[in-house]
Amino acid sequence: MSRRPGAEGGEDGFGGGAGLAVGAAAELGLLVDGRFEPVGFLLLRLRVGKCGGDAVMVGECERRCLPTLSVRVRELTPALLRQHLPDVAALRKDFRRQLPATPAPRPSWPADAGAVPWGTLGHAIDTRLRLALDPDAAPSVTRPSPTRSTIESLLVDDLPFSDYDTLPIGLRGQMVTMLPETDPASSARRRAVGAACAATLTELTELIAAAAPHQQPDLVLEPDVEDQLCRTLLLCGWLEEVYRTKRLWPGSVLERLIATGASSSERLLAAVPAAAVADVIAMLTCCARAGTWQQLRTAGTVVSGPTFAGSRSVRGADADVIVGGTLIDIKATVSPERAKPEMFGQLLGYVLLDSDDQYAITGAGIFLARQGTLVSWTLSELLALAGATLAIAALRARCAEHLTGAGDRLWRVSDV
Repeated sequence: MSRRPGAEGGEDGFGGGAGLAVGAAAELGLLVDGRFEPVGFLLLRLRVGKCGGDAVMVGECERRCLPTLSVRVRELTPALLRQHLPDVAALRKDFRRQLPATPAPRPSWPADAGAVPWGTLGHAIDTRLRLALDPDAAPSVTRPSPTRSTIESLLVDDLPFSDYDTLPIGLRGQMVTMLPETDPASSARRRAVGAACAATLTELTELIAAAAPHQQPDLVLEPDVEDQLCRTLLLCGWLEEVYRTKRLWPGSVLERLIATGASSSERLLAAVPAAAVADVIAMLTCCARAGTWQQLRTAGTVVSGPTFAGSRSVRGADADVIVGGTLIDIKATVSPERAKPEMFGQLLGYVLLDSDDQYAITGAGIFLARQGTLVSWTLSELLALAGATLAIAALRARCAEHLTGAGDRLWRVSDV
């Protein structure tokens, strides 16, 4: 079933992201409609042009293969957790116990504005909060990121599928859905939007350098500055969704901008819904009133977007932030009391992926952006509540073995 862009996490708004979806192409093939078919033919060969550039065949291949991949992949890490951390329900119960009595406010969303883009809102507040701790938390034109990869794919000249395997890895995920184009005018519009996005990203870097949100006593900046910052982060969220989902969603704001050839950062930012900007600022204001996030500035070393020794085996999974040894996952959910076990499995998974103890993690927690509340545990509390059957070092070693069993055959979907 297709999802609208930004809809990750459903109505609860728990969000999606790279997470711990392990990319496994087990046995060099997949079961498709109950029939084993080799990945090399169905996906790899088609996407690098060995089918004569038939875009319909490529689209059908992705439609049939990628959902199957996703389902098979997610079976790996939960199996490990069930065996060695079997009591996630107890962790979930303790999380609920620590929730604030005041319910999380819902976004004020106009009826004519369509579905609430939970994933996009979550991405924006996640990045905005991390910017209050680390000026390098936002994407830029100088650092590799999903946002930059999508911009690069918008800018690239038209290429036939036979040239697909000559592209940089970061571009390959987007090319199937954006190329080839038979209409030169459409291609020109796409590149114009790509150039405008690149300019906007440069302006974002300059804005962050001038505003220095990580050095300001107030979490919320001056209205004009905050509005531009949040608008740009929402735009980055759209671009990252293209990278994550591997498609430019029909009817999405970004698709409409390309259709009209928006050629300036002003037009791009003006297209960001006012309700979305207002919701991100409302979450930030809530966090400012609570004061918890500002206190993290003095809690120790900040590592934004950390990847782990085991990340390569799980599609490059990166956490939100580590502050003073505490790993924090940021959520924009409106219903934290309905948190699913997968959320806690993700938190535990990040801890286990740090197999070489690079970050010396001493605790983990979930920050609820709509309530400004951090629910956290020490590492020993986290493992005890989850019913750990082994010490942390042994758990990490078992996790590494578990992933390595398929690790040599693992690949990112975006690298195919």
